[in-house]
Amino acid sequence: MKRLFTERQIGVSAVIGGPISAGLLFFLNYKRLNKDKEAYISLSITLLFTVALFYTLLTLPATIVDKIPNVVITGGYGILIYFLYKRFLSSEVNKHLSEGCKRESNWSVAGFILLGVAISLLIILGLASSQPAFEGKKITYGKIGHEIYFDDSKTSIEDANKLGSVLTNAGYFTEEFPVAVYLETWNTRYLVTLQIGKDYWDNPTMVQELTSLKSELAIAFEKEVTLILEDFDLAGKKYEKRI
Repeated sequence: MKRLFTERQIGVSAVIGGPISAGLLFFLNYKRLNKDKEAYISLSITLLFTVALFYTLLTLPATIVDKIPNVVITGGYGILIYFLYKRFLSSEVNKHLSEGCKRESNWSVAGFILLGVAISLLIILGLASSQPAFEGKKITYGKIGHEIYFDDSKTSIEDANKLGSVLTNAGYFTEEFPVAVYLETWNTRYLVTLQIGKDYWDNPTMVQELTSLKSELAIAFEKEVTLILEDFDLAGKKYEKRI
């Protein structure tokens, strides 16, 4: 006996698990209706749409993304999935259900929601790793290629290298794994952006080390320095703290 996912189940999977979760349920419904061609087309469109959506969100300026409520994004693809279901699946699924096919269990839906979330996270991580950490010109520093980004219309390569030297001496640049920083030059000070998980921002040892680093940078640059701690959550929301 065939088990099919209903309109409500697909809608819930889209809202909670994102487009991948709903796409998987589209795919399985088509497969169980013996429509292999439509199944693989729907799966391909789901993957392309998801990659395009996440790529757009990752490449848009943070000032724009922060102004877009999550409900707008979720509601947007939720409405799209609703119309696609109504257009391509609704009548046939309802016909088979009326003829004795069973509705798939909600536990199964929950499992595909989790799978969809996991796949979405992998896509986000893959796209994020291919994007530059910051905008502007970049130099690599040290043997393993730490990245120092800066606006070369305001900041010199000499200052970028000076930053690399201080960060190496302070132990922020190590030979364990490469990290990226951003150097910005103002008339009265330098701004140095460091990517540090926000769970460590209030750690006493970390605060002491950052305070010491700030002093070392001020001496090296002979100008005031502001440290900007930066972190992102899984949804791509940016968090900042200035020291």
